[in-house]
Amino acid sequence: MKSKILSKVKYDPEKIHKTGFCGFEGITCMQRPDAFLSLFDLIEEKKFKTIIEIGTAAGGLTTFLIFAIESLGLTCNFHTYEVNDRPYFEKLKDRGVDVNIKNVFDTKKEDYMNELVGRIKNPGPTLVLCDGGNKIKEFNTLSKFLKTGDIIMCHDYSKDRNFFENEVKNKIWNFCESTYKDIEASVLEYNLQPFKEDIFWKCVWSCFIKG
Repeated sequence: MKSKILSKVKYDPEKIHKTGFCGFEGITCMQRPDAFLSLFDLIEEKKFKTIIEIGTAAGGLTTFLIFAIESLGLTCNFHTYEVNDRPYFEKLKDRGVDVNIKNVFDTKKEDYMNELVGRIKNPGPTLVLCDGGNKIKEFNTLSKFLKTGDIIMCHDYSKDRNFFENEVKNKIWNFCESTYKDIEASVLEYNLQPFKEDIFWKCVWSCFIKG
């Protein structure tokens, strides 16, 4: 399966850390190639009943996630959120993705957030991926609604700025939009535990499980 996944990923190995761009099934996304493998293993292990993606962007990661769900034969409700519509999103809908063009963090649209919270709280394990325009706010806002066993992840993550400058930048990834300090208060308050940290830091994702 891993070779099949990698056959669908196109990227320049010498530039991926600088540009951040790759493609999955020809659809643009900003991920390290190893993120696809690690996320696939996570989905296979946890068999999520609900996946929530904040930040559909061009739809590349969304395309991968539906590929993973289909390949594993999972019954999973997949909701993705983006503020800007794109023609490609119609193809995602055709594959069973619930595409939501709405800003759930708009304080004037409380029904948007209420709907999202209800989806997080649905029975079974939920995966929340924070990969929109304000990853710190997304993590800190949504982590409070997790059930025991749910997982929340935040992209463009390094544990601290020094680690990013010394171990990540110009080697793995050149973008750091979240650190542990940014989410520490939520991690402590909502009893979040690091999960597969040794794997996901290399993919520039944080990964926490609700205890």
